Amino acid sequence: MYDAIIRGDGMEEKMAAGVFFQLLLGLNYMHGRNICHRDIKPENCLYLIPGNNAHLKIIDFGLAVEYAHPSIFLIT
Repeated sequence: MYDAIIRGDGMEEKMAAGVFFQLLLGLNYMHGRNICHRDIKPENCLYLIPGNNAHLKIIDFGLAVEYAHPSIFLIT
């Protein structure tokens, strides 16, 4: 994703919404397992294959932590 941003490739709103949705699904999965990534940025979001239908992969868990109290992420 980072390379596309640097090249200046445009992204239609529908595609951007799909990317964001995949990112949120990944974060939801991690948070459901009490893991906080702590370094979400374009450089850490990759596609295995190029194309519009590729699945987004979240990488680089070097700063990730497991938290003991999931309630810290609940909105009250």
